Amino acid sequence: MLRRQAKTSSKKVAKDRPRRLSDDGDSGRRTSDADLGGATYDDQYENGDVHNTGEGSGGSSGGGWWINCECFLSLLLVAVLVALPFNLHNAKDLLQSRDSYIVKAVEMIRVGACDDAVTLYERALIVEESATIHNQLADALSQCGRTNDALKHYMSSIRLEETGKRKVPSLMAVGDLYLKNTDYSLASKSFETIVSILQDEPTKDLVEAYMKLAKVDIGLRRFSTAYSHYTAASDLIIGDSMQAEVHYRMGHIALVMNRLPLAIDNFNVATTKGTPAQRSLFTHSLAYAYLEHGMLVEGNHALASLFASPSMYTEERYIRASFQDHHYPSGRTPSQYLSQLFDLYAYRHSIAAASSSSSSTVDTFRHLHGLLFESSVPAVMSAALRLRIGISDGDHWLDVVDFGCGSGHAMAWFRSLSSFVLGIDVSPMSIENARQLSLYDDLQIGDILDVGGHLPDASYDLVLAINALPYFGDLRQVFELAHRILRPEAIFAFNVDLLPRPDDDEQEHVDDAFSLRFSGRWTHNDAYIKQIVQQHGFVLLHEEQVDDDQPFFQPAPGVIQRRPYGKERSNVYLVQKLADHGV
Repeated sequence: MLRRQAKTSSKKVAKDRPRRLSDDGDSGRRTSDADLGGATYDDQYENGDVHNTGEGSGGSSGGGWWINCECFLSLLLVAVLVALPFNLHNAKDLLQSRDSYIVKAVEMIRVGACDDAVTLYERALIVEESATIHNQLADALSQCGRTNDALKHYMSSIRLEETGKRKVPSLMAVGDLYLKNTDYSLASKSFETIVSILQDEPTKDLVEAYMKLAKVDIGLRRFSTAYSHYTAASDLIIGDSMQAEVHYRMGHIALVMNRLPLAIDNFNVATTKGTPAQRSLFTHSLAYAYLEHGMLVEGNHALASLFASPSMYTEERYIRASFQDHHYPSGRTPSQYLSQLFDLYAYRHSIAAASSSSSSTVDTFRHLHGLLFESSVPAVMSAALRLRIGISDGDHWLDVVDFGCGSGHAMAWFRSLSSFVLGIDVSPMSIENARQLSLYDDLQIGDILDVGGHLPDASYDLVLAINALPYFGDLRQVFELAHRILRPEAIFAFNVDLLPRPDDDEQEHVDDAFSLRFSGRWTHNDAYIKQIVQQHGFVLLHEEQVDDDQPFFQPAPGVIQRRPYGKERSNVYLVQKLADHGV
């Protein structure tokens, strides 16, 4: 006999609970625990494990299977319905047009999300490949710093474009990337291709290609070719301000080649055609070209014109301070001024080394900018170092950092004493020259304080500052840095230009701790040096004075004169870090 189907309502469990009939037909007797396999009836009912006890039933009823299948199908349907909105969203996303991807990508670029822009451009390419999208994707990749990937897509854009003119934007971008990576050969090919495409129809792109070819030439130190490319650009330019900019660059190329009359001609064109904002910078270069060429009247006149105009550039304000009040608010030389000055000097020095006929112009440049003591200071410093610490050639145990290493020639006096040498300079061209000498284990471009700030504590035996401290008025930060990176009882070797004596006919503040000279270098009072040495935990080991010829002098503010005699003095100091001093 079949039992009645169990009810699910908890309120009717007791009432509707079925009774089990015994085999002998007796009713009302509950089955024993043994009859249910060790479990009570109540337990089985509550667990839903209720079996058919009738004969021939053969096991559980088919109703349970139907219920399970029905539940499974219901769950499956719910899952499909839940997932359906996402599937529809993805399908809609895949069906977007190429233009919608591009619009979104442009917006991502605008907010600085270049990675998202790259993804959108890649989807646009899937929808439709075109040269324009390859170019836009390459631009985005370039912004993300993925140069190699950008180059691939620029090349694809060039391949897909049908006309030469339409290839120009991608060719220009490719050339820019190669130029940025100093791959001058490939950069030159890109820009030369643009010139060949546009030479019959001059456009601003052709002017830009000539200008960038000149940059490539400068990187390769092909200055005559660079001048020719700037000339070609100048012939195509109509606007005065752009003409002024190109002639200013041509003037600097002429300076590098030590062709002062040509430089003066170009700077004159630049000052004539330049805007008021440009004119102060151009006049500054013109004044120095006149002075270097020995045209002192014209040079002083240009300086007067410069000082009468508003200060527009940091470099120009610094020069104004050096010629007039001899003080500058920051108490140090601007890095941009130093970088430009020593880049130019590095170029001119390398050319002069190959041509003895141009050495006189380089000497005049050195005197005008106070670039003196290049041999005397390292020679004296090296000898004093050997004497004071008892080191000999070939010992090779000093770990050295060279502040303001320049082109690296001074390291020849110290390399045989050194185990490791790091050179730091703000001028990229000077660092390039120094690298060719192979006297340094490491070379870094940057400001002394910035680069030195990342050096570990107590890691060097010798800090050199050869002709570097004259570009600082206030020396406290330099001494703090030197003290931090030197090991106990290690050496700081440096030189400073001395303030002129009262009888030197120089219009300067001889009683000040430091003063800025017309050369752009700071001079220091010896008493100030000894005070700052003591304050920063050093003891003086050696002091020695050297001098050098300096024909230029300043008899009055804003005026430069030349004399057949004249000396500049510099003091060389060796100081030792005290072992138990804390700054």
